[in-house]
Amino acid sequence: LKLSTIPGIKDICPKCGAKFEGKKLPPPVPTKRASLGEREPDKDKEKAEKVLRIRKKVAQEILSTEKTYIKALDTICDKFLNPLRKAVAEDKPIISNQDIQMVFSVISVIRDLNKKFYADLEPLINNYTLGTQIGKVILDFAPYFKMYTQYVNAHENDQVQEYMRKLDSKAGTTPFKTFCYDVAKNEMCLPLPALLITPVQRIPRYRLLVQEYLKNTDKTHADYEDLSKALDKIKETAMIINEAVRRQQQRQTVMDLEKKFSSNPGFISPSRIFKHQGPLMKKCRADDRKYEFFLFNDLFVYGKETGKDRYALHKKIPIDQIFKVEEVADAENQHSFQITNSVKSFIVYASSDAEKKVWEKAIQEVLAARAKSLNKGDAAVAAPVWESDKKKMCQRQRKPDGTPCGTTFGLIKRRHHCRVCGVLCCHECSPYNVFLIE
Repeated sequence: LKLSTIPGIKDICPKCGAKFEGKKLPPPVPTKRASLGEREPDKDKEKAEKVLRIRKKVAQEILSTEKTYIKALDTICDKFLNPLRKAVAEDKPIISNQDIQMVFSVISVIRDLNKKFYADLEPLINNYTLGTQIGKVILDFAPYFKMYTQYVNAHENDQVQEYMRKLDSKAGTTPFKTFCYDVAKNEMCLPLPALLITPVQRIPRYRLLVQEYLKNTDKTHADYEDLSKALDKIKETAMIINEAVRRQQQRQTVMDLEKKFSSNPGFISPSRIFKHQGPLMKKCRADDRKYEFFLFNDLFVYGKETGKDRYALHKKIPIDQIFKVEEVADAENQHSFQITNSVKSFIVYASSDAEKKVWEKAIQEVLAARAKSLNKGDAAVAAPVWESDKKKMCQRQRKPDGTPCGTTFGLIKRRHHCRVCGVLCCHECSPYNVFLIE
């Protein structure tokens, strides 16, 4: 029974809620459902449009970031570099011409290169279509990007980094620092150290952008091959730059550690790399003492803490053929291990088994890497671990039956240590020679 056939009853449209009095609802309009074959072209078209939008967006990002980057290069050259050169030419140097070359390196050449790169990309990306090919332009410029390695190597130089740290530091004022501060303030730009790091970051950024662009490029596209080749060349340059940055970071870590010691410990070395640091208890002659230990790829160091993050150097031990870590049986300290070396062997113990394993693993990794560079023919003798002074009797085995001497130490009978085996002995026993069994 339809409501519309009953007088006075208001019919309500189930879809829109419209009311009808004594009227029949209009019949539904039949809709024709598209067949599978008719829907496929629409999906392909949508997919192609989506890919085009993504590729165009990445291409525009390449262009926009390049424009911003060139603006930073212009600021470096026009506001910092050129005025410094002019001051030298007018015989009023703020810093020497040699220092200018050291700090700025080939930045002006890089600016010219990137301006040409931007000029070639701009018309292609501004008139972007599905068939636009920017791979050829990137491939043509990719070999010239190796110039960045020269800049990065100069920028990561210790002297340049020291210059940058002085600019960032609040302590002390120099003409160069004042000049850089005034330029940044008047031009409302980034400080010079922040600007000079931009070329170091640019090649890794190219790599990410080109990689993303290639990912959204079909293999059948005419631009695919050039993009692939360009990406390979950019990756090579990026690897060199990343390695240079990594080496500088390692050197900086060693320099920072050296500053924590009250006297100059002489840690800085071109190939030295910091590996691990932590506190360990060292078994000494009279008692056990806590030291802070530092492991490098070629050096093992420990010192006494004198303040918050401040240390006094106690011993530097080269990691040579003799250097090794050995397990020891110690009933008092379960987390003990022995450091055998050519300077001073000793026993240390960690606060936990986990900490002990971390140290042993770190040392074994250093030894494995170090073994490749050590000369097997170099002669070296392991230093002994000295016995504890807590023992009250002479331990030298010189009796016919092989038992220790047994002389009790006191005010007259003083303690001595054998420099070959580390045994604790009395004065009468110290002149004697004994056979050492491996």
